[in-house]
Amino acid sequence: MKIDHFEFYNAKKEISVSQPKWIGGQRQSLTFTVPLSVNGTSVGGYALIGNTKIDIPNRDVVLLIVHTVPSIKGKGINLGRAEWRPLSGHNNKSRGPQLWQNVEIKCSHVHDFHDNIKWAEDLWIERKLPIALPIEPEPKTYSEFLGVVGDKFNISNISSIPEPPWDVTSQRELF
Repeated sequence: MKIDHFEFYNAKKEISVSQPKWIGGQRQSLTFTVPLSVNGTSVGGYALIGNTKIDIPNRDVVLLIVHTVPSIKGKGINLGRAEWRPLSGHNNKSRGPQLWQNVEIKCSHVHDFHDNIKWAEDLWIERKLPIALPIEPEPKTYSEFLGVVGDKFNISNISSIPEPPWDVTSQRELF
């Protein structure tokens, strides 16, 4: 099934993921990549990517919707990103809603496709998502975070993504 970015995000379709498995990656990270389906049909090139640090439980989880395009070098076009309890903040600089311009967003936040097209189309075209808005209220648990992401990105079965197998025996000191 071929679909463009605007159709992907604007249509009221049921997006789903197959059962991912977190695997160890580089630099003490855990990651997964799974294809996205729309109304039960696989959509070529669209995927959900997850990433977190193995030794920092319940922090710094990133979920990213990406579209890989054969004609573009690199990892593809980022269409949406959600970050739960990030280790560093995000600054929209002088873009986006005035309330969130030039303010460091230190809490969980979402880089939404529509927000980035509306306020930063020039940068979005460069495969960046410079506009983020805080998730309010702050998700207290991984499952609450998944619920927010499922609602925001219209992923019906997002709760099927298991909690990362963090290594709680070697937790890194954060402060």
